[in-house]
Amino acid sequence: MKNLVVKVARLTVFAIAALALTTTFAVAQENFSGNLALKNTVIKTNSEILALPKAPSTVDAFSLTWVYCFPGAPCTLEFTMTSELSDVSPGVDSLRYYATVDGTPVDVLPTTNLGINSTAKAGQMESGTGTWMRRNLVPGWHYVRVSATVNDTNSDGFVSGYIGDRSLVIRVYSAQ
Repeated sequence: MKNLVVKVARLTVFAIAALALTTTFAVAQENFSGNLALKNTVIKTNSEILALPKAPSTVDAFSLTWVYCFPGAPCTLEFTMTSELSDVSPGVDSLRYYATVDGTPVDVLPTTNLGINSTAKAGQMESGTGTWMRRNLVPGWHYVRVSATVNDTNSDGFVSGYIGDRSLVIRVYSAQ
């Protein structure tokens, strides 16, 4: 009887492991770039302190950044902005980064409007990072714009927030 219990227990563990390996789990809007080769990198920094407007208005965190997709295959852009944040009302308002390529948010993933968690009260500093991807760009010149705003989450009419020292890294990839 003891042998039978051990065999059933082993079989159950094996069945659960096999089920876990073969089950496909749904992942909401997971995007995959494919295998890519790095072709070009652009890096910018800025130390100007910017007061953030109330959404839907935004302020550009950087001037337009032009990148080149080399001929031969469509390219994929990866762009990341990291910035100091300050004076965002924690639990009340939310800081948002917006990203566009060639003036449009179409196909910018995960979303052009990315919420950045901040608990940086008056006089405190934190940092916030957003990373985006834009696939299947045709060869040639393209421009990236990253901007920021504060969303009046609680609709009290008052927003506060600043971005300070920040960096922008744009990487251009191709399947070739």
